[in-house]
Amino acid sequence: MTWNNIRFNQDHSLLVGCTNAQVIIFQVFPLQKLISLDYKNVIFAELVYNSSLLVLVTGDSNNAESTHHIILYHIRNKTVLHKFSLDNEVKDIRANTTHLLVYSESQLIIFPFRSLPHGEIIVPIDPDSNPNLIHLSPNSTNNFVSYQKENCQLGELSLLNIGSRHTDTFKPHKNELMMSVFSHDGNRIATASEQGTLVRIFDSKSHDLLHTFRRGLSNSTIYGLSFSPDGSKVAAISESGKIHIFELFDDENIETSVARATYTAVLDEEVDSASAVVFSPSGAEIACLVRNKITVFRLLKGTNADVLLEQTLMIEATPQERSEEKSEAPSPSPELIELPTTNKPKVNHERKIVPEQTPLNTPTPLESSTGSEGSEPAVAFKPRHNNNRRKGGKKRNR
Repeated sequence: MTWNNIRFNQDHSLLVGCTNAQVIIFQVFPLQKLISLDYKNVIFAELVYNSSLLVLVTGDSNNAESTHHIILYHIRNKTVLHKFSLDNEVKDIRANTTHLLVYSESQLIIFPFRSLPHGEIIVPIDPDSNPNLIHLSPNSTNNFVSYQKENCQLGELSLLNIGSRHTDTFKPHKNELMMSVFSHDGNRIATASEQGTLVRIFDSKSHDLLHTFRRGLSNSTIYGLSFSPDGSKVAAISESGKIHIFELFDDENIETSVARATYTAVLDEEVDSASAVVFSPSGAEIACLVRNKITVFRLLKGTNADVLLEQTLMIEATPQERSEEKSEAPSPSPELIELPTTNKPKVNHERKIVPEQTPLNTPTPLESSTGSEGSEPAVAFKPRHNNNRRKGGKKRNR
């Protein structure tokens, strides 16, 4: 059985993968399997930090014309909190504690969790957008979305401030953009072009260039970028099979200095576009996901030597143990509601997660368990932040 999608959560403590029969959640530091859910035809699965909120996209992964359903599922209570459908193909999703970002055809749809599926923002984008450039800031205070606008120029990137609904466009690189990622506090954004020789760090609000790092002299596509939780380091993984970790110094003279990596590591696996690299919540370790294999490295203190290999684990999708007659959670027959603006997708509104004025409850953290789909009454809650973190600062691009 193969993965339809596998990804880390926002603070990189958990990993969630989905198949046509199951959703499986792993703890990353240390590596272990936590939860297995029997849920059919899941194309994407997105955890919201380490809370019990799981966002699922279900449908026929082999048929772009099929209706895709977006489901908010409470893992601990085994309940469907909310469900609605889109007639357009869902190409990806992102979430933080306040908003859900849906990448659908040639537009982004940004929903507030409190008023799903209403109050959304529709953002037209370049139909040939690179999905690696579409991101939602993990921090809901500095709530930004990165994307490529319609008819964008070579090397351009747009940033939408969800709060003000204001969009700015700037040009991080002269060549085609390949990758971008926000810092955990949303104050900075890292970018890389298709050449992969330089990684640049910009201020998310002013777009000022803060740091420039050199990965190498020869071209090598960067498939993964990640900030450490405190914003003091940036990691990059490239098709050369190397991981480079750069340290950010406030006193660096960006006009004259192009810094090189402080740490490097070499992977045995061939790196591709599905690969990722992340820091642990403590920032002392990094995890690399390459071809269903996770390798964890620990950074050696007080030295610039290569990072030390600590642990490796194959993340295998397991066969479904329950009977094949198990299907999606039952729900009321929806009433089709067409949203008022012309380019908006049709939405089936089945349940409202919480009234607009009602405060959300605090969830319980994930525990090791197994479960299946359910249909009990919705339970409102708010995903939990990690408040102990220090503040810190290929499709064509037209």
